[in-house]
This record gives sequence, structure tokens and C-alpha cells, in this order.
Amino acid sequence: MDTIRYEIIDRADTLRAALACLKGRRCLALDLEMENQRHHYGLHIALIQISTAEHRNFIFDPLAGLDLTPLNDLFSDNQVELIVHDADFDRRACRQVYGLNLIHVFDTKIAAQLCGFRKFGLASLLQDLLNIQTDKKFQKIDWLKRPLPKEALDYAARDTASLHTLKDILTGKLVELGRLDWAREEFQRAELIEPVPDFMPPHHRIKQSALLTPRQLAILGSLTRLRDDVARSVNRPVHFIIRNDL
Repeated sequence: MDTIRYEIIDRADTLRAALACLKGRRCLALDLEMENQRHHYGLHIALIQISTAEHRNFIFDPLAGLDLTPLNDLFSDNQVELIVHDADFDRRACRQVYGLNLIHVFDTKIAAQLCGFRKFGLASLLQDLLNIQTDKKFQKIDWLKRPLPKEALDYAARDTASLHTLKDILTGKLVELGRLDWAREEFQRAELIEPVPDFMPPHHRIKQSALLTPRQLAILGSLTRLRDDVARSVNRPVHFIIRNDL
């Protein structure tokens, strides 16, 4: 596999240089590496990867204590097209963690589906269209760990570095099929969908909780709140404390 070049943004000087490079770009590839109840409590954005069409690849470290709010201007600028694969969860995470919306997105997953691909995961598309193999083991690592191994950083950078070419290929296929306008409409529709607040208490989501008596359900509710408090205090996923089935 070809060596990929990227810059780690974890200092004030490298942040200023990266922002200067990204300013004025009209198309950026974006990906996030996240931790969501796999190794730690709660949802965290662990890395932010951004690549330009000119092969400048940046990995921003949200754990380095830098002020990353200037990135909000890039993510919310309708003059900047963001290439994202399966933007739904990234969009929800950005709303939850940073309170911002990702707009003007070219979603390569939606594009691939409209092209008729049956395997539209990013790893499958990179393999089938670009002959790039990705190691799925990195999807399960602890992205909050520091320092991260070089192989993990290579994996993170390669995803966004490939998105520009992937977008070009998919755009060509959409044009051939006469479906580019369909894709644009789907991208815009996805941006307008507001997340529906989930008011269901967590213990009501546990399998077979509907079979409990009101008193039993109240006890289950107390147990799940206790589990959540313990999980938060030790920074572990709730299922590490007590599994739902238990």
C-alpha cells in the first residue's frame, strides 16, 4: 500500500498553518473518528480528518486542547462542499458535541446507492473502485488513546485522502445514469432532516421491559440510572458495568 503523507494538528502553530491552507478551498473531504460507548463513557470526537483536492491531508486532534471553533466556519459555509461518506452519524455527532450543522455535503454513500452499488460501505467502495484495501481492525480501536499508533493514523488519513477521487468516479457514474440531480436532491433533503428528540427513558429500551409490572419497571429505572452514574464516574461504557440482558 502506498505511503500516505499527512500533518498532525496538535499545536497552535500547526493549527494556524492548517487553517491558512484550508481557507478559500471550495471542496474538502471530511471524516471523523469517534468513540461511542465502545471503550469509554459517552460520545467523543477523537480525530477530525480533512483532505484537500491537492493532496494536503490534515489530522486535527480534539484532545490537544486547541481551539477548533474556526473549523465551524468551514463546516457551515455553503460555498465549501464537504465530501463525507455516510454523513448521517457524523452530522448528528457534530450537532451533539459541537452544536453545528454540516451543510453542502456530497455524501458518497448516497451517491453509491443511487449508482446501484450493492456494497456501499466505504471499505467496499475503496476496494472496488480504487483498489485500496482498508484494515477493519482500526474501526474497533480506542481512538481516544494517546499516542495513537502510526498505522491507525495512516488508516484515518487514507479515508479522506481517497474521498476526492471517489467523488469524481461516482459523479461520473451519476451523470451517465442521469441521476446527478437526484443525488443533489437527496443530499439537500438529508441536511434538512432534524433529529427527533428521543424522550423514551433508557430502561424502556431494554428488551422485554414492557412485560414488567409498574413496580418492577420503577426498580429497573433506578438500576439503569445507577448504572449510568457508575459508568460516567469510571469512564466506561454502560454495558461494561451491567449488561442489558443481565
